[in-house]
Amino acid sequence: MFKPNIPTDPADIAKVHAEIAMRRSTMEAELLKGVRDLETIRAEALAKRRDATPYQAAYLSFRQAEIDAALSYSLHFKEFTNIPMKQMTHQAA
Repeated sequence: MFKPNIPTDPADIAKVHAEIAMRRSTMEAELLKGVRDLETIRAEALAKRRDATPYQAAYLSFRQAEIDAALSYSLHFKEFTNIPMKQMTHQAA
């Protein structure tokens, strides 16, 4: 029971201060570890960005597929553009 007229025991005050210092130290250590973890993640991400070799084959295959599709489309479209308009009209009827 708290009695405001009686002074607080200095040992109790020291105990609370020690607990606060311990919690503060733990929190600071965790925060610093978080900073180191983020720096590690950043370094790994930058290294992966610089070394695109594993992704290069997939990218080149994708680009070749785009070129092949565009070429196929243009060749298909060219077949229709070479037909004279008169022939196209008769075929539609």
